[in-house]
Amino acid sequence: MITYIRIFIIALIIILGSLLLYRLNAIDPSLSLNEELKLSQTKNDWNRNWLKNSNQPIQLNSDITEYLYKPEMLDTFNDTLYITDYADMHIKRFTKDGKYIDTFGNGKGRGPGELSQILDVFISPKTLYAIDAGTFQVKRFERHTKTTLDPISYDNFELRVTVIDSSIVLMGLTQDLFRVINNNGKVEHAFGTLANDQFANILSFDGLIIPSNNKNEFIYLPFYASYMFFYDLQGRSTKTVQTLDRLKYPESSQTSNGQKAPSSPVGLEGVSYNDDFLFLQYVSAKNTIINRMHTYVDIYSRSGDKYFGSILFETKVRGIAVIDQTIYTMNDSLRQIEAFVLPEIN
Repeated sequence: MITYIRIFIIALIIILGSLLLYRLNAIDPSLSLNEELKLSQTKNDWNRNWLKNSNQPIQLNSDITEYLYKPEMLDTFNDTLYITDYADMHIKRFTKDGKYIDTFGNGKGRGPGELSQILDVFISPKTLYAIDAGTFQVKRFERHTKTTLDPISYDNFELRVTVIDSSIVLMGLTQDLFRVINNNGKVEHAFGTLANDQFANILSFDGLIIPSNNKNEFIYLPFYASYMFFYDLQGRSTKTVQTLDRLKYPESSQTSNGQKAPSSPVGLEGVSYNDDFLFLQYVSAKNTIINRMHTYVDIYSRSGDKYFGSILFETKVRGIAVIDQTIYTMNDSLRQIEAFVLPEIN
């Protein structure tokens, strides 16, 4: 995920730290997540395989540079790119060739249709959803017409959103990581309860959520640990898969002022998916694969049962989107969208 957004989240957590930690004594201790994984984890013997012919550039329409000022998040739906621009807090739509189409949002602010601090975006066939931390609302827009729909207000500090049929799944750094709500904002299920030691180290559990390719199921992908967690909408764990880097959740990271960002040699930065494949983008620290910070993408089946290969970027890029045979990223130093040919996946 985007570094700027993480800094914002960490700042809020520090401010709210004392309000969160007073609840620790009320949380029932339970089996720690790493202990649970020993019982349920899907075993694999995968080793990273670098795909050839990576990083072949594709020339995009100049609109994708002219209409973007501070791109922070990449999303797709069908053959269309949706790019969140933090300069004006708009979500801008482009063709897969980079030609500008239109814009969602009525500007930066807290009024109807306005966006103040976008943390996550999800696009469904009919609706675009955006988590707006500045208003504690899920902002909604009709996908075809861009019409502003009624927002959904929430009480928790929500970070991520995904939608499965008519159910909206929210993830936040609270006692229960996940909430399933309906279109009126009513909580139907809350689950993913953290044990005392986990709640005290809550920043370690930040991550992304996306729909699974199984009906009524989603995938939780933590930033700092190498797992895919599959849950149904009732909160039942259906599968846990360990990914290639095999990192456990980092240990508690506390300072006199509260929590700080976990230290990890590898961090998840972005995700993209289609019917068949799941693309997980990571940023690795120096002195791991090559002697500088870099980015790589691991490619799995959408079900998490098979690993196909990895793509190495020798510079740091952020965000990922895949359409057909094209992979889109954001160049971290140039602040521009770049496109490359997706290597053949066997």
